[in-house]
Amino acid sequence: MTTASARLRAAAAATAALGLAASISLLSASSALGAGPTGDSITLALTDPGTVASNANAARLPGWVLPSGSSEDASVTADGAFRISNAARAPFFTHAGYVTPALTVSAAETAVGPSSVNTFDTSFTVASANGAYQEGLNIGIAFGDVAQTWGRSGGNLYFIHKNGVLNLVSFWAEPSKNGTPPVTSASIVWTEKVHATLDPTVPHNIRAVVRFYDGPDNDVVEIYADGERVGTASTFEGYVQIKADPVAQPGAPIGALDFMSGANTTSSTGLSLISSAAKVPALLGNGFTFAGITYSTYDVEPDPVAAPTLPTAPEPVPDADLVLPPTSDAATEITATGTGFDPYEIVDFTVYSTPIYLGWARADAFGNVTHTFTVPASFTAGQTHTVQGVGQRSARVVNSSLAITASTLAATGLSTEGTIAAGLAAVLLLGAGGTVIATTRRRQRA
Repeated sequence: MTTASARLRAAAAATAALGLAASISLLSASSALGAGPTGDSITLALTDPGTVASNANAARLPGWVLPSGSSEDASVTADGAFRISNAARAPFFTHAGYVTPALTVSAAETAVGPSSVNTFDTSFTVASANGAYQEGLNIGIAFGDVAQTWGRSGGNLYFIHKNGVLNLVSFWAEPSKNGTPPVTSASIVWTEKVHATLDPTVPHNIRAVVRFYDGPDNDVVEIYADGERVGTASTFEGYVQIKADPVAQPGAPIGALDFMSGANTTSSTGLSLISSAAKVPALLGNGFTFAGITYSTYDVEPDPVAAPTLPTAPEPVPDADLVLPPTSDAATEITATGTGFDPYEIVDFTVYSTPIYLGWARADAFGNVTHTFTVPASFTAGQTHTVQGVGQRSARVVNSSLAITASTLAATGLSTEGTIAAGLAAVLLLGAGGTVIATTRRRQRA
């Protein structure tokens, strides 16, 4: 079985062989973020440091769409990060910012993008450009449309220095908080949420996963900071519903990132998230840096409705070990964990030698999976079995051995150890003229 890392190295080699421009690294569908066979993935590698503003030096950001008609404060740093501040431009509602190259496969609900997949996934490291707190710094990222025009179809995430901390904030519109459609843009009641407050002087690893679900007002944007989920938001599908405008821009399939300097309507938290925050000239040349920018699209499979076809034998050379107790009694509930799977993919679990399906579990956003199951009651003491997990999308295999330490008599529910102990106790008590009723409860899955 080819390991995931080997698959990624092979993808990178294939990319190099194609002679793609060094400024943008396009990985195959088996990217670190887990793009499935129907998705796409881009990792940005910026190699030409210097200022990029008002469409000047646009070649430093190949494939990007740059803002025009006003001044900007943005650049590529010496170490290949994208730097931007709100020093030179006051935010404006129709402001299209610096838009990254678009993915070839978009993400959207079926009605919006029939050929799209259902998940958009991005990660990067954000840091203060000067390593210090910068009062008034306000940069937003919209999860924008594949046409690389202004659009927040997939929602947004703002990075704001205020009150001495780095605030991670999103805003969206909820139909339940607004009147009967259509509602004018000026009358919309926005939902604004502070996901986390972080140390503004150190870098942070950020991840956002946009999951589209068919139907109204049910999309989910998951926000992660430094490996932990810190909050959820929604896309702009509610905005479309509120305005009763089925062709509104926020209904477009997404597949790019739009870096914007500021925001645009009344803020409920006082963070100037959506308010017309003034430009801050003192931030010139500083702001935020965004490094290691990666984004991808892939399909998250629905819950399975039937057991899969099981391999007849376990994989002799798995991609990694499955973490589980090395020993267990029969008919006992135990928990197994595995890593390295695609985000949210279904992982099927089987025990061998004669294959017995143990059920499935869904990996989390980081490809970690946990599955609790009951060791088959038919197993007997002294046997050693192999428990295996296989990712339906990635085909990643993890397995480990499990030694059975005690059997269970399925007909009575008594373990062999329990039966022997009960028998000895009965002999002793009866020998003393006593009476005993021995009961042993078999542990069952909750």
